[in-house]
Amino acid sequence: MKKLQAIGRKMSAGILTVCLTVGMLAGTFTSGTAEQVSGAITGFTSNDFLKCYGTSIRNNYGNGNTVHLRGTNAGGLFVQESWMCSTNVRDQKTLMSNLKDRFGENQMYSLLDYYEDNYWTESDFDNCKNLGMSVIRVPFTYMNLYRYDSSKNDWVLRDNAFRKLDWFVEQCSQRGIYVILDLHGAFGSQNGQDHSGEVIDNVSDVTFFSNSYNKNKTLELWKTVAAHFANNPAVAAYDTLNEPGEKAGTTGEKHWNFYNEMYNTIRSVDPNHIIIMESCWGTSNLPNPQKYGWTNVMYEYHHYTWDYISDLDGQKKSCDNIINSINNANYGVPTYIGEFTCFGLEDAWNYVMNRFNEEGINYTSWSYKTNNSGSWGIYNEKNTNKVNPTSDSIDTIKNNWGANSIGTGNQSSNGMIYNSIKKAMPGTIVFANKALTDDDYIAIKAQISNKYVCADNNGQSNLVANRTSAGGWEQFRVINNSDGTVSFQSRANNKYLCAVFDDTDKENPVIARSNAIGTWEKFYAEKQSDGTYALKTYVDNYYVQADIDDATSGILHAYGASVGTWEKFLLEPASDKTEMPGQTDNPSVPETTVAPTTKSAETVPEGYTEATVNQWTPSGKWGCYFGNWSGTASGAYKWVSDADYNIYVDKANKGSAWLVQGSYTDNVTNGHTYKVTVDVTASKACSVGIKEDLSNEKDLQVYTDIPANGTRTLTGTYTVTNNQIKVMFELGQNVDAGTNINFKNIKIEDTTASTTKESTTPTTVAPTTKGTAVVTTTVAPTTAVEDDTIPAPIGLTYAGNETLPYYFAWQAPTSDIESYNVYVDGRLVATSNTAAINLTADAFANGNGDYVVSVKSVRNGKESKATSITYTYIGGTVDKPTTVAPTTTVAPTTTVAPTTTVAPTTTVAPTTTVAPTTTVAPTTTVAPTTTVVPTTTVDEDAVPAPIGLIYAGDETLPYCFAWQAPTSDIESYNVYVDGRLAGTSNVPNINLSIDAFKDGKKDYTISVKSVRGGRESEATSVTYSFRDEVPTTVVPTTVAPTTAAPTTVAPTPDASTPDASTTDASTPDGTTTDTSTTAKPKATTKKVTKKVTKKASLKKTKITKKITKKLSSKKVKLTFKKVMGAKKYTVQVSKSKKFKKVLYKKTVKKKKVTLSSKKLKNKKKLYVRVKAVGAKKWSKVVKIKVKK
Repeated sequence: MKKLQAIGRKMSAGILTVCLTVGMLAGTFTSGTAEQVSGAITGFTSNDFLKCYGTSIRNNYGNGNTVHLRGTNAGGLFVQESWMCSTNVRDQKTLMSNLKDRFGENQMYSLLDYYEDNYWTESDFDNCKNLGMSVIRVPFTYMNLYRYDSSKNDWVLRDNAFRKLDWFVEQCSQRGIYVILDLHGAFGSQNGQDHSGEVIDNVSDVTFFSNSYNKNKTLELWKTVAAHFANNPAVAAYDTLNEPGEKAGTTGEKHWNFYNEMYNTIRSVDPNHIIIMESCWGTSNLPNPQKYGWTNVMYEYHHYTWDYISDLDGQKKSCDNIINSINNANYGVPTYIGEFTCFGLEDAWNYVMNRFNEEGINYTSWSYKTNNSGSWGIYNEKNTNKVNPTSDSIDTIKNNWGANSIGTGNQSSNGMIYNSIKKAMPGTIVFANKALTDDDYIAIKAQISNKYVCADNNGQSNLVANRTSAGGWEQFRVINNSDGTVSFQSRANNKYLCAVFDDTDKENPVIARSNAIGTWEKFYAEKQSDGTYALKTYVDNYYVQADIDDATSGILHAYGASVGTWEKFLLEPASDKTEMPGQTDNPSVPETTVAPTTKSAETVPEGYTEATVNQWTPSGKWGCYFGNWSGTASGAYKWVSDADYNIYVDKANKGSAWLVQGSYTDNVTNGHTYKVTVDVTASKACSVGIKEDLSNEKDLQVYTDIPANGTRTLTGTYTVTNNQIKVMFELGQNVDAGTNINFKNIKIEDTTASTTKESTTPTTVAPTTKGTAVVTTTVAPTTAVEDDTIPAPIGLTYAGNETLPYYFAWQAPTSDIESYNVYVDGRLVATSNTAAINLTADAFANGNGDYVVSVKSVRNGKESKATSITYTYIGGTVDKPTTVAPTTTVAPTTTVAPTTTVAPTTTVAPTTTVAPTTTVAPTTTVAPTTTVVPTTTVDEDAVPAPIGLIYAGDETLPYCFAWQAPTSDIESYNVYVDGRLAGTSNVPNINLSIDAFKDGKKDYTISVKSVRGGRESEATSVTYSFRDEVPTTVVPTTVAPTTAAPTTVAPTPDASTPDASTTDASTPDGTTTDTSTTAKPKATTKKVTKKVTKKASLKKTKITKKITKKLSSKKVKLTFKKVMGAKKYTVQVSKSKKFKKVLYKKTVKKKKVTLSSKKLKNKKKLYVRVKAVGAKKWSKVVKIKVKK
């Protein structure tokens, strides 16, 4: 009965008194003909209710516009997986059991509520909205809705079961985002995986589909959920069962039969919502829906290319294969890719999502946020603290589950995934203002060709008149605007037609791309004497024409000067009920484009001055602009000083760029390079872009997400050519009305002017080339005062890879540190609000060589002392000039791998000037395949255990695990896999060998113990699911581990295409130990050097075959001579015979290779050279013969 009360709670009293009994039974209420929404109160209406229409999804119960569901998963919110969440635990069920046993049931639910409230807030919905998402998939388990009642010996519905789901659905609805409710974990676990909330170790013990109790309880759950959300238009679909195969295996008839039971159960209380059936891996794992008589269903697949993590071509082929398989299966239902990732390959993300878009596929990435788990999330949590539910106090749990811990932090993968997804998203939903049917649409036919106009590729492409009949892509809805213009809404994607007047295409294409009607979306429909229409743009008065001379014959452009046959179109209505141009005086949809030049005084905040629309308004060095040339914007400004400026947005047309702008202008020196920093605070979540407008007009805008009531520091570096710098801030595309933006502490620092460096060792710096300014200055930080009471950062280390080539990380010394200043050779180069940063190559502008990277904590405007390490940069084309003799001399273009430069019988650490191109393990840290008894004894009380063990792998370090040092005196760490010693490490991370997982694909317990004075601590453990193939032959090497701690050695950043062949499977951790020293990195700016024992250099190789390629090809085949003793080779391609600049670089193992990169396409001159890793000399340079 409590469930039924939850359903009815939000209904009006009048309806309740009349319809109480019926409403409680059905889960819905009717009043006349209007259906009321059950469950959460939403911003959607019944006009937006989704149903399947063939292979597409349409609003108005399948009768209206096509809607594409594209977004992400809210993974980790309601079901925690330890590899991606802030909890060290086997599964959700164990987490809840631990908390309940220690603190009681009420406290358990209180702590879980605390976690959920901080994990996902309103600002996260705003982030998804700003990304342009139209859907969020919400994984949940039976444990979110049910509690175990020992008195009944059964699971019963919780009193407030739907409180959180209702809130989530309502918040999404208000932002035009649909929700897919995904049952990730059924009673007893349908698959035995951690993501179901309950791990079952042996596949034979996964018995859900033969367990009547678990199946019946799951049917009861779905009946309850479907009754609660019946008729709620914000819910797009019910995802019945996540990855239902045992241990995420395949599915067959026994699974399908239970799908049918769930289908019938849901349909008994909810006849309208879309029901999703999961494969999850291939089309053969699902039946033809006609077999069971299923209607209004969508088929779901998951797309994880485990075999092609770092192989772009492999990921492309895998994507094409699943699309072809779906098309060949021809099930006649919409397709949904419920989970996918493209790992760390940006080109793969762009390719895969573009293909999905072209095919009209719905999709959601996995996932929105992780606990810094590489490329698995769009965002990272704010830090990597983990809760141990078996031992942590309530205060510790709340600290590690607090907003400053699990709240949304920086974008993962240096923003790569964020930017890729943002480009691919369709935009939030355009609300349907009426119940649309076939009668609401016209077809547009070009007179010149007698072909119908089509919004091709689901509206992704330019409009083109090339169809002989009119289907969904060829149908458009007419909207008569109040100013006499018309707009057109495409049925293909629910977007408005837009004549694009920007610099990306001078021919003004017409595209179905807009979420709102602005000036670019308005046309005059001029009826001609022959009954045709000419469509003239509201902006610049151009006529739309079907260009039959275009390479894509019939493409529509808005650049006709007069009306001819190319500019004439027939508008064919579906019926006499169809609205045509000029038939109504009342606009069909709200317009957002008629901006008043003045507005009532009460809309302007106190102390602000109203800005004039379409005009720059200066105040001191600041200015603001509110435009209505591609939409409507208005607002006000308040200038306190040049160090404190405010812009208030009263009205903004979301989705239209450059409507609201701010600028800061200052006089500077021509030819100098300036670094600009400014602190930006926003009252509502938004994105703010920064660029320099006078000298860098072609530079891309760099956007930063500003959370609600949060502050971020925007940074830009610009070389000035006009004796003046004008810093532009773009707000218009992602700012809501009622937002106040505050700019404070803007600093423009000349990084070219010479100053004295703060160094105990004088260094003479010469220009690298004539006429090139060398960065040699010390730039004053925003907080210049050192304070001994502020603790310095702990354990600064280089942690980069090919995705984050200049990535440095450290530990926060205390929880009250506000930010960090990062210096390179004493020069401030960046600030960070988290304990990590990926620098730009500009930080190492003096060329190849050693740099001192330092980090200082900032609190209350004051800095701590620096924590520093030496980092060797070799990514440039020239050496860093210095009078300080390095301990070793390394050729700038040579990368030296430890395994080839160290005598086999000696463990030797490289100097800090040697940077390996891959993470290579010293032989002393390789674990034998047999069980090894560590030389240490256990002393769990005296030795503190490692903190926050996580999986941190990616395509370069596939089995990388990381943790925090509990104290600074830990000498080393022993790493165990299922209780077997698998490696040792002198730093708090390790990349294990594939040999550690010799038992094959299964869940392993990874444990780490601190070692000090020959004694071990208690273990810190996580569960890791291994899915790779284990090599059939493994040659073990038993080597005693060393206890020497190395200095920090930076791997070489490699910007070339990642290659799976460069990953050494025997690599434990990427560090090199040295028995000659026990020095550790300390908080000092003193450079640390180490001894090196060299072996004889390898010989020079030779390219043995002539090389040819087609001009348009991106591939080059290369054969060279094998070098005795060499394990790997570095290949470089350049447009210059002297290799002044390397165009492409790759490390390979074989002597016959195929190079593949877009950088090699359409280059008339190319040269190649090869060198064995460890050799001193390159091969002879060979010219590639390029054929047309």
